[in-house]
Amino acid sequence: MKTTMKLFTYVLIILSVTITSCAKDGEDGAVGPAGTQGTDGINGADGSDGADGSDGVDGTNGTDGEDGNANVQVIEYDSETITTGSVTYAMQGISLDDLNESLILGFYAEIYQKPNAGNSFVTKKRWVQVPGRGTPTLFDSRVIIEGSTGVLSGGPSSDFIVNLYELGSVLAYLEEVTFDEFKIFVIPASSFSSPSSPVNSGKNSQDILEMSHDELITHFELEK
Repeated sequence: MKTTMKLFTYVLIILSVTITSCAKDGEDGAVGPAGTQGTDGINGADGSDGADGSDGVDGTNGTDGEDGNANVQVIEYDSETITTGSVTYAMQGISLDDLNESLILGFYAEIYQKPNAGNSFVTKKRWVQVPGRGTPTLFDSRVIIEGSTGVLSGGPSSDFIVNLYELGSVLAYLEEVTFDEFKIFVIPASSFSSPSSPVNSGKNSQDILEMSHDELITHFELEK
């Protein structure tokens, strides 16, 4: 009888374990809704400003520039004796644009003897503008200025041509005339037409045209 009960007990235990181990797990439940977002935290207080930096060292002063002469060019030539009634002065480096944007003035120097006390003479030099009337030899001078771009010649160059004529005539003056020196002033229009020009002094082109050689030298602070 005891043996039968013990065997029956073992059968119940084994059956219980088998049923328990064979049972399936239940399905996962649905995911719950997301929680609401939390409120932002309060901003922190601004920090205090830092101390100002020290001033930098002053730079050194620049050197003074040279006095300007409004970019006026003076081209000088040696003595020339004219017997054909015409002479040509080449202006190397002066382009057609330079001619169009500048005032071109020519002067020849004439050496003469001025009577002095005691029947003596003093050698003097005067500058005569061309075109105009020659002195003391009487002739009329006229000027032709020709320019080029220098595309074919290798560089810009212009010609200042002085033609001499009999007084009041179109006939060439063929007597010998000597220009002891010759100067050509190339004066950019900005030097007398621009209000901001430092040497303008209210001078216009007509004022410049009427200036003598020495007045041009003084006005534009050029070397004699």
